[in-house]
Amino acid sequence: MPVAPCLRPVGGRAVMRDQLAHLLSRVELPNVTLQIHPLDANAHAGMLGAFTLLNFGDSEPVVGYVESPAGNNFLERDRQTRMLVHTFDRLRAGALDPGDSAALLAELAAKE
Repeated sequence: MPVAPCLRPVGGRAVMRDQLAHLLSRVELPNVTLQIHPLDANAHAGMLGAFTLLNFGDSEPVVGYVESPAGNNFLERDRQTRMLVHTFDRLRAGALDPGDSAALLAELAAKE
């Protein structure tokens, strides 16, 4: 797969290289799964905006957190959180697997 240069090089090449190196240092942690959604995959489930899923264990319901210019919202209704969990599952399914994602990061870091 061809590798695109960093598309938004905020802070310059050195900063971008350091950010990629930081991400690469985290992929080995047991509690981290890093997956990259390829740019050539076109539209994907996460394009509507970023969100966070908060999971406090099996006995507690999942809570969604969404930040936007209009304000920050915690989503606790079952329908809302199911939609976010479904979106997250679709994002994971469409992303590169963790090994391929790490390889792509390493390739990008080498070019920066």
